[in-house]
Amino acid sequence: MQFPMFWVDPKHITKAIQMTSTQVKTAQLSFKAGTAIELSFATVIEGKESQLFTEYFPKVIPIVGEFEGTPMGSFKIQASSSKLGSPKMGAFFQWADLSGFDKLHNDPRFLAIKSLRDEALSFFSNGYFFSVEKDTEISFEDGQTYGLIVDLENDTPDHDNNETLVTLTPYQGAAPKPYQPSSIKIIRLDDTSKFDETRPVDMFKFTMNMPV
Repeated sequence: MQFPMFWVDPKHITKAIQMTSTQVKTAQLSFKAGTAIELSFATVIEGKESQLFTEYFPKVIPIVGEFEGTPMGSFKIQASSSKLGSPKMGAFFQWADLSGFDKLHNDPRFLAIKSLRDEALSFFSNGYFFSVEKDTEISFEDGQTYGLIVDLENDTPDHDNNETLVTLTPYQGAAPKPYQPSSIKIIRLDDTSKFDETRPVDMFKFTMNMPV
């Protein structure tokens, strides 16, 4: 299934560019220094897509915006080697700080619609917060494969000649979680890139969802 660039209205995307039909479509994500960048993972139950994308997200995104949260983009996971299992999609949000995330999850309006999300997912894990050292903008190409490299042991290995697009480190003040990355890298993969399960990292092979 092709998921939208983000799970609802494209006007909420930080920045996205859709090229003409003769050019490669791209989606630009801006990772801003000084913000809390949230990573989440999910698997949608077959047949529940409409409940999530057309019922839940149009209701929750305006509330997210009130608390200075911004959907950045979502991606489809093609393959993974992870302690989290095998989630099928992921997404990035950007918050001014952690208080916005906390306020959302205590807001009565969110609590009233939370079941729409939960009942549509067979797997969901969120609240992984990161930061970047400097503002970084990535132009993701339609159909291009990327790797999300999650270091769990503070010992991220080299990844051959793959280009590192951004490095994310834990956001200061975020509560520790059982699944606790020490850093995350997004790399551009080529046709020869392979997962090495002996490395002390979790790896997700993904394509970014484009603007509708």
